[in-house]
Amino acid sequence: MHPSEPKASELATATFVVIAIILISFILAPQRNPSELVRGVPCSVLSETEIGAVLGTHVQLEPTSGNICRYVSTDRSDERNLIVVAKRDTELPATWGEGSNAGLQAAGSALVRHGDTLYVRKGSRSYLLIVLPHTADGELAFNQEMRLAARLASSGRIANR
Repeated sequence: MHPSEPKASELATATFVVIAIILISFILAPQRNPSELVRGVPCSVLSETEIGAVLGTHVQLEPTSGNICRYVSTDRSDERNLIVVAKRDTELPATWGEGSNAGLQAAGSALVRHGDTLYVRKGSRSYLLIVLPHTADGELAFNQEMRLAARLASSGRIANR
């Protein structure tokens, strides 16, 4: 053994210390609460519990950079999920043509449906809400998006995020 090489006992001790630090960090890390928004994530505008109630399945937020959130069903047999895209100071599209609805106003918010996308304006942010998969007629996804948008529009929690 070369004099500068660590002894087996030193390697074992170092390995144990690293494993202990990792375990302690998991134990002390704050647990996610599915009924609360994720702080510092602009696209976290509704809780997992609220989204799951509308979609009819438990959902979990996938890891995100903050502007695009994907909430996926925790039930592997259910493919429904929600995509939320958060934008700052973005104008909503004008409503025109087939597949568009007139903007709906709600307490300082605006809702505009254009094609398969529902745009929601809340405070200084706008959000795109997309429920997937869309069925052949799109009616279920459309109704779920409208229910989620109504919850978002009536929520006072995110106006200045």
